[in-house]
Amino acid sequence: MKTCALALAAGALTAVGCGGSSTATTTALLPIVVERPSPDEHVSPTFQVSGTASVFEATLVVQTVRDGRTVERKTVTASEGAPARGTFHVTMHATPGQLVVRAFSPSAKDGSAQHEVKVHVVVTP
Repeated sequence: MKTCALALAAGALTAVGCGGSSTATTTALLPIVVERPSPDEHVSPTFQVSGTASVFEATLVVQTVRDGRTVERKTVTASEGAPARGTFHVTMHATPGQLVVRAFSPSAKDGSAQHEVKVHVVVTP
């Protein structure tokens, strides 16, 4: 009889002793995962940012930055808050050029960025 154990801690899922393997298999999800746009993707001036998040009170910030300056900033609510994982989707706008999409969870203590993810994109006309 095979025994298969799963351990879930801090967003990481570990399967131990499954499938005839004696080594553990680990798949970790970061608290915020931006699925769209992809890194270095060419996007239109109006584009969608979407992904999943497991963050406090389902609140995250999606921001676009160019040359160190904020172009646009939106507070977004995921479909579920931590410890569950919810989806998020937001429409952003920018003029053509290089751009960084930044997603993070604001700290409940002081609003500072936690679990920050950056995706570099190119806005095309």
